[in-house]
Amino acid sequence: MKIDENYPGLIKSATNDVYIIDHDITTDELLDIELDNQLIVCGNIIAAYLKSIESIQSTGKIDIKSWIKTPSCIKSKGCIRSGGGITTGGYMDSEDFINAELSIRCDGEISSKSFISSGGSIESGWSIYADNFIRCVDGMSAYEDINAGTFIDVGRRIFAGMNPYKDLKGINCAIRCKELRNGEVGYGELIIV
Repeated sequence: MKIDENYPGLIKSATNDVYIIDHDITTDELLDIELDNQLIVCGNIIAAYLKSIESIQSTGKIDIKSWIKTPSCIKSKGCIRSGGGITTGGYMDSEDFINAELSIRCDGEISSKSFISSGGSIESGWSIYADNFIRCVDGMSAYEDINAGTFIDVGRRIFAGMNPYKDLKGINCAIRCKELRNGEVGYGELIIV
């Protein structure tokens, strides 16, 4: 399924900086979003594979059977779930959980009001925040800090503050959680709260 400017029911905002679809999007195929501005879906996004050239926002859940790939941002009022991996060039924000069967890679911040779980690694170009737990089978890294409301469970090493692109003086690059269940701190300060 392809969504471009000719998609039936697509609404362009008065300011021409956002597109809106006022219903769920469901397909058993590739969902290819080819719009030159952000897409807001007033409902759920359910597909086999999701590819977009701009930001995606959903008032429902984003549930993809395979990979999610976008060079920009993903925001959801529901969960963000992928049967493959998730790769974004911007931030990733969920008001529920974020779960990928494979790795999660985000050039911006990863933020969840619930938990973050990955069957591979978790890599963030900024910070990683979860109100509940963070769990991954492989390693985890963030250019700034990592914060979990309860526990962190990592199969390998955890790196916080590994940012070669900016001066980190005055930025607290810590790993904060109530419990470190598994994993070894490779870089950053572990603070048990």
